[in-house]
Amino acid sequence: GRIASLDLDHLGEKIKAKGIDAEVYNFTGWWDAADKAVKRYKAEANPAPIILVGHSAGGDATLTFAERLKEERIPVNLVITFDPTRRAGRV
Repeated sequence: GRIASLDLDHLGEKIKAKGIDAEVYNFTGWWDAADKAVKRYKAEANPAPIILVGHSAGGDATLTFAERLKEERIPVNLVITFDPTRRAGRV
């Protein structure tokens, strides 16, 4: 979201309206978002499932984000990528 399309921003708003915590980040800010997720996950007694969604370069970022959480032994329950770039390789 926030550069090429507002669709993921709108999706985040719809998810929040249903009472589910959701945050939307620009694909260039994935590292800070991942660090925040690590801290939050480790601080919570009963952490919520983690679902990552990204489009284009954001799809690439979600894969890298998931790898970062894997390094911390934090499970990612679902990763959804819409048209990740060729950098993503074979998923």
